[in-house]
Amino acid sequence: SGRTAGAAIVVRATTDGTVIERNLIVDSTCGIAVGLTDEPSDYARQGERAYDHAGGVVRNNVVVNLNRWADEGIEANAARDTRIEHNTVLVDGSTPWSISIRFPASDALIRNNLTNHRIFLRDGGRASLDGNVTSARRSWFVDAPRADLHLSTDGRPAIDAGVPIADVTDDFDRTARPAGRAPDAGAFEVSVLRPGRSARGR
Repeated sequence: SGRTAGAAIVVRATTDGTVIERNLIVDSTCGIAVGLTDEPSDYARQGERAYDHAGGVVRNNVVVNLNRWADEGIEANAARDTRIEHNTVLVDGSTPWSISIRFPASDALIRNNLTNHRIFLRDGGRASLDGNVTSARRSWFVDAPRADLHLSTDGRPAIDAGVPIADVTDDFDRTARPAGRAPDAGAFEVSVLRPGRSARGR
């Protein structure tokens, strides 16, 4: 009917404490949605009226969509106490942001993500941001068209760009963090970068 599909992973209707980790999402209109709406849900738990999700963690995920119809990679909507950390998002559609926090009920801690567009606070959403790199290009990755978003030699700006997070001690590949002076931004921690090869950790 001319409408695009929604996110590949959706948690909503006052779900609580969801952990979304180590997913590779390729060519989905949107990657991950924590909460969907600020309107009361017919399925809300215990009559909750203010939030669509609470206490979620989104970490060590890879979202890639290089099609013109791509939307944002990660969104939090009416989601309180959300953590979005160490994700790699490469989306090349017309939406000018990669991650968004939407509606006054939303508050998030957004740290150490690697994206090619900005992080956007929409319609009253609130967030604390630290250690994010939002200027990534396709050349920063080993093979973006094939969804290999390990860092290439051009991806040095993401190395040691993050801030320490006590309970995030490994990456998408279960490589220990940090491998250098500080954690790398994004889903992959690396120690040695090699041109034309997948640059993995120790």
